[in-house]
Amino acid sequence: MATIAQPHLLDPPPSNTNSNTEVIRSRAEGSGGRGGEGRWLLYNEEYRSLICAFHGYAVRVHILEGHLRERHPDLCHQARSDLVRRHKGLLPTLLEEGPKEDQLAQYGPSNPAEPVEGLPIHRGFACTWPGCPGYLTPRWKCLRIHLNGEHNAKADKRKTREDLWASVHLQTFFAGPKRAIRYFCVRAAGRGGDKGGDKGGEGRGGTSERRRRQGEDDETEKDEIKGDRRPSSSRRSHDSPNSDEGLQERILQVLADFWTQRLDGDPFVSPLWHFVGVLGIDGETGQLRPAHLFTYVLAGLVFTGRALLGEWAIPTREQAGMEDLTQRFAQVRDAWLCKATYSAMGYILSLLLFGKKIARETGSRLMVSWSKQGEIMYFMSKVILMEDLRTIVARMTVDAEDLLWGRLMFEEGHDKRFMIPLAGIEDDLTQTRRGQSFIHRNGLADKEVEILEDLIASSRKTDLLDQTGEWKWVGIRKYLKLVKRFEEFLLLLAHITGGQPSRGEEITGLRLINGINRDRNIFIIDGEVILVTQYHKSLAHFDSPKVIPRFLPGRIGQLFVMYMIYIRPLTDRWEADKWELYGEKMAPPSDFIWHNEAAGGVP
Repeated sequence: MATIAQPHLLDPPPSNTNSNTEVIRSRAEGSGGRGGEGRWLLYNEEYRSLICAFHGYAVRVHILEGHLRERHPDLCHQARSDLVRRHKGLLPTLLEEGPKEDQLAQYGPSNPAEPVEGLPIHRGFACTWPGCPGYLTPRWKCLRIHLNGEHNAKADKRKTREDLWASVHLQTFFAGPKRAIRYFCVRAAGRGGDKGGDKGGEGRGGTSERRRRQGEDDETEKDEIKGDRRPSSSRRSHDSPNSDEGLQERILQVLADFWTQRLDGDPFVSPLWHFVGVLGIDGETGQLRPAHLFTYVLAGLVFTGRALLGEWAIPTREQAGMEDLTQRFAQVRDAWLCKATYSAMGYILSLLLFGKKIARETGSRLMVSWSKQGEIMYFMSKVILMEDLRTIVARMTVDAEDLLWGRLMFEEGHDKRFMIPLAGIEDDLTQTRRGQSFIHRNGLADKEVEILEDLIASSRKTDLLDQTGEWKWVGIRKYLKLVKRFEEFLLLLAHITGGQPSRGEEITGLRLINGINRDRNIFIIDGEVILVTQYHKSLAHFDSPKVIPRFLPGRIGQLFVMYMIYIRPLTDRWEADKWELYGEKMAPPSDFIWHNEAAGGVP
């Protein structure tokens, strides 16, 4: 018989992170000790599934021991063995792939099931288009894609909500891969058939009072901001304060409170303004910072405050369903982010403008001087030896090479290292075809096949492949962390050794291949690797940007080429596999060397 879970209406899709439901929190207490393990490992007889309430998903039959070992590292070996032995008798009765699709399909918007204990409840959408088999999703974006792609709803004149979709509450037994996620409709706990929703009163979360507050929050969400009320206050009522997301929400609210404190009189009643005063003191000299050394500190603080209140006003995970983004942010901006306001930001902006004026009038001071021999540089009274800088570069180069050949490449042995014959590579600088580079014209494409062959023949095969030949994503994630570290080495070495250092936006925007509106930035000419960037600051004066080539030293150039030929194609292949498994949760391969997956693959 299906058991009943406490309500938790999550906006984002399910993930493998810890669930935030009240029942999970109550059952997860003591998961590290020997007395509380059984409270969060639940067997559901109706669906023949074993559910980990701590993480909020069902555990497959053959990976119970591995799940306990990898997802519950706080459990000792004896505790894991006891749990496996305790549930061993259930293993033959469990369904390998969870409940069948036809069993869950019967629970739609008009016939929701009772919530399954241990699984989080998600706020979602059900397609109500006539003839639709019952599409369910927790994502507004996915619903829109479904309506436009399957039903051509955009061209249809029917625009009422009843004709398109209905709000529902969803659960799923698995959070991934994509093919295993099957949503089904459930009743919101505490409504209708929930007979135990109020048992335990406030001790179990105070469901009645929480529902009342939630209803009030949903109504006030549409109102204007009054005082320091957050426009998206309803979101906080859905997060358990002991979960990761709940903790982040509480921290965000505390930080926002500093910026949304009204300062009608003395600004020093604000802790944030006290903090600004402390920042104005030089810790080494004990003097107040001069204007030219303090304005950039204030500018960074202003940027931080704007970003923080922007997220506070328009939460990233809720933007897809919002229609009044401009109005929401305008209300926060007018109240707390402008100069002529009684707020911490208003005082900081005034001080920043005053500091800039003082810096212009006093001029810059001498901060750098050199010794007569040119081997010592004095930067703000600090001694910097040129030999130390050369040693840093040499050590970083060696560390990057050791990381490449020792951890990223799978050929074992120091004698297996080789060099790419750059002098034999012909690079057509005029080639602008999208997705192309010197790799494709010189027979260097698809080299990830070679590195995979080396993986199969190496002793590290078991780190990335299981016995059936499937990828071990835990091992792959560790490998990708090493790749990120190697990319950081490339960034530092290119920035230091490529001649005059480029601006941050120039070097972090380097493309590996030609894009849709920009050409690549890495070329090979006469056996040398060249980074070509554009300097746009002169555009206003000369109506054209400056094109700046930077020649890399031989060893640094080899690192870049090895990364482009072997490492990046392998990681892109893994990204493609994850894209196939998880769909929208993963980003397609990026054209950039240094990119941010959360920003859609751009720097």
